[in-house]
Amino acid sequence: MEEILQQLDPRMLGARLQDARKAANLTQQQVADELTVARTTIVAIEKGERRIAAGELISLAQLYRRPVSDFVSRKVITESFVPQFRSAQDYDESIEQVGSDLQTRAEDFAELERVTDMLAPRFYPQPYEMSGASPEQVGEDIANAERARLGMGDGPAPDLRDRLASQVGIRIFYFPMPAKIAGVFAYNENLGACVGINLNHPRDRRNWSLAHEFGHFLMTRYQSEVTVLFTKELRINNLYM
Repeated sequence: MEEILQQLDPRMLGARLQDARKAANLTQQQVADELTVARTTIVAIEKGERRIAAGELISLAQLYRRPVSDFVSRKVITESFVPQFRSAQDYDESIEQVGSDLQTRAEDFAELERVTDMLAPRFYPQPYEMSGASPEQVGEDIANAERARLGMGDGPAPDLRDRLASQVGIRIFYFPMPAKIAGVFAYNENLGACVGINLNHPRDRRNWSLAHEFGHFLMTRYQSEVTVLFTKELRINNLYM
């Protein structure tokens, strides 16, 4: 295992260990006490400033109740989504957990593609230009362009999820989230464009959320987003990071 650890980027591995610790609701001091090391050691590992030893990784995996393979089996340890969400204006721990859940699903899907040698193609259009017209006109122009590109015509799009997955290459996951969160979007070079939709919401709400996140991908894909609903006021607050 030491050889494997030497091949991994310590910053990426440290970020994943930090995410796992937070998911286990443990502080750095609690982890340090369990491993009988200084808190500064845990800080250095999570920042990627110190390479972790095999024995330490095994102990941390046991403490976090995660298999060691969660940290080392993937061919590519990817950049964590979670830091992208932490700068949200109305950030709270539920947003961090949803970001972590999206990350886990996307990485598992990527690993499945790798082991089956069935990598999904990416047909990403260039981000659309948003300046020079009203938001309404920009939205209409982009919608018409994408409908034409995807061969959707002018009618409803009941198969939007399948189209975006197969014809664009977006990774889309439906899973339970807190009621106030409708959907999330994140992007990095290894995992590509990833969307999470709240499985607990009604079907029409889910379809609207997916279309909304797709619009975000088309215009500002390098910014992560959480779509938070204020149901009493029927408003949407888009948190761009």
